[in-house]
Amino acid sequence: MYLQQSKNQAGRIYLSFVQGYRKDGKVKHKTVEKIGYLDDLEKIYDDPIAHFKKLALERNLHVSPCHFKNEAI
Repeated sequence: MYLQQSKNQAGRIYLSFVQGYRKDGKVKHKTVEKIGYLDDLEKIYDDPIAHFKKLALERNLHVSPCHFKNEAI
């Protein structure tokens, strides 16, 4: 799982958690959780990117790779 930063046409940056996996030998990505716009999150957190990157790393430690193996995504 990692933190994805997506920019919309207006230039606002949106944060979300994304999980990478393989299906039929191809790499796929699934949005696990939508977090919100960076400018809104900066009102709540001093450094939202660092905060959510750390959270993604912590979540990776708690999720087994085989958790997604048999899951229909």
